[in-house]
Amino acid sequence: MAKRVPGVNGAHCVVMNNLAVVGIDVDGSLERSRVGSIKYSVAEAIRKDPRGVKALVTADMDLSGRLDDMSRHMSQGNPVSGFASEMADIIGRIIPQLPEDTKPQGNNQ
Repeated sequence: MAKRVPGVNGAHCVVMNNLAVVGIDVDGSLERSRVGSIKYSVAEAIRKDPRGVKALVTADMDLSGRLDDMSRHMSQGNPVSGFASEMADIIGRIIPQLPEDTKPQGNNQ
């Protein structure tokens, strides 16, 4: 779906449960606002998909490359050691930790 969006040169995706992490390749000379519009269009296309997965979309070249490596290894049947920690790292780079999302644990002082 992502590859059909105008401005997307390529896409890499890893799906776990009902969450897809999608890395898109776009022209490096595009302005940030245009890249943001393309990412929005990809997210919108995925949201409209009847299979109903949730998606995180990134245009970060490093993350897209990591997703490509992971999906290639998995499709070849190779075990992906550290899959959960790799996905947690990728997702953590896409979604920042906001102070209001934290809750104190233990003894509240």
